[in-house]
Amino acid sequence: MIDIILEAIRVVVVCAIFVIILAAGKKKGLSRESGWGYIRGGFALLLFGVVIDFSDNFEQLNSFLIVGDTIYQAFFEKVVGYLGGFVLIAIGFCSWLPKILSVSESQQKFEKVFESAPAPMIISDAETLKLVDVNKAAISLYEVDSKFEMIGKSLTELSFYQDLEEKDKYIVTPLLEKGFVRNLEIRARSAKGNPIHGLFSAEVVHLNQKPMILSSLIDISERKNAEEQIKISESLYRTLFNHIADPIFIFDKSTLKFLDVNQTALERYGYSLDEFRTMTPHQLHPSEELEKVNENIVSEDITYHEYSHVTRRGEIFIVEIHTTDFKYDGQDAWISIVRDITDRRKSEQALRQNEENYRRLFENVPDLYFELDANAVVTSINESFLKDYAYEPSDKIGHSFTNFIHPDDVETIMQGFLESMADHVD
Repeated sequence: MIDIILEAIRVVVVCAIFVIILAAGKKKGLSRESGWGYIRGGFALLLFGVVIDFSDNFEQLNSFLIVGDTIYQAFFEKVVGYLGGFVLIAIGFCSWLPKILSVSESQQKFEKVFESAPAPMIISDAETLKLVDVNKAAISLYEVDSKFEMIGKSLTELSFYQDLEEKDKYIVTPLLEKGFVRNLEIRARSAKGNPIHGLFSAEVVHLNQKPMILSSLIDISERKNAEEQIKISESLYRTLFNHIADPIFIFDKSTLKFLDVNQTALERYGYSLDEFRTMTPHQLHPSEELEKVNENIVSEDITYHEYSHVTRRGEIFIVEIHTTDFKYDGQDAWISIVRDITDRRKSEQALRQNEENYRRLFENVPDLYFELDANAVVTSINESFLKDYAYEPSDKIGHSFTNFIHPDDVETIMQGFLESMADHVD
């Protein structure tokens, strides 16, 4: 009775193994693997053998050829069932094991690369989105002490994403539709709440015959911070550039075409920025200055010069130009600051004219005219007086003006001079 029970248990066990093999082959796609058919057939023959072996416990089955305790039953049990089954299983494993070993070796290489990758990498279950494994770089980026603080939780549960709508729209949906996401800029946060700006990539892969999501995140926070600083700097530069009261021109060293001009230049000259970018500095000068402009540019002697400039409306004005080397978007360029000095030149001209008129009047007036310093010493005396009285300039210049005054009047006139000087000093 015990033998029958043990043999029945053996039948159930082999039958269960066979069913498991059939189910595994169907679910995991093993039926397409080399050698799997032999293994499945071998277990089928083993199941056949144990069933035949179990049947010899019942004498009423002896009338059948292959069941019951008969010579045919022994042949099918021992040779076909057991021997044939074990042979097929052996053939199957001989065909399948090399691939299993190769896969194992590839798995080890993958795990080594995964763990040592400089970029943070995560493996998630494609169905539950829970983390299965993370590498050292991911642990460091997320600012936790151990991978076990992350494994078993989804990135959403870890509060990794700053914007959940962004995650659903740009990560989850493309993964479901296309099976991958490439270089998506996302905003995330670490376990300590520190912001992370990264390039996120993910792809659905099969590991151990199971769909997984392999994700990587390249931290570009420093780059984004640098870009933000550049934007701020550019904004400050552009604000200063456009609010300087003098026209500013930036032009290419090789082509001499304008690359940029400030708002003052646009308003003063009457051209648009697009029009300026088709022009060169030559087009702002009258024709008689072009030779001088060319000579200075060729010799790169353009640090400081005075020119005339012509506006779109034909207005000509005198300018003072200061130029120096400049890098503009990586290009070698010149930057010129132009100052309108027309009014200054007019004032200087008027002053020179006034001085000439004064000097002409001073020299030709027939009366005595002289200039004194603060010590009442003569510094200049009119020419007509010298001629009329036959004096040499050295006779009077450098001497006290009291030499021209009668001694009785010196005290009175000197008192008036000192009072006049005191009024001017006050």
